[in-house]
Amino acid sequence: MNKNQFANSTEFNAAVKSSTLASFGGSGYSVEFFPNGNHRVLWDNQIGNLYVSEGEIRSIPYLTEGQMDGVDEENYAIEDAIEFYIDELRELFLED
Repeated sequence: MNKNQFANSTEFNAAVKSSTLASFGGSGYSVEFFPNGNHRVLWDNQIGNLYVSEGEIRSIPYLTEGQMDGVDEENYAIEDAIEFYIDELRELFLED
């Protein structure tokens, strides 16, 4: 899977949700793409400062505070916000 395929997958949406939830505590999520086509999503604390990848590591975007306005457990779920902003989130992810 390459970064374009990942950005258009349901796995991307799930990773954005994880990254958004982690951002509340000052962390995030990234995806590591290996030369053989495999990939894995990692919590940024798993990567650390000294981690050297054989492939490419891309940060997964998260919803900003403004984008989270109106999200609550009863009426407007985080998944709805992700779907609303998905094009913007994909664009952020695919930027070089």
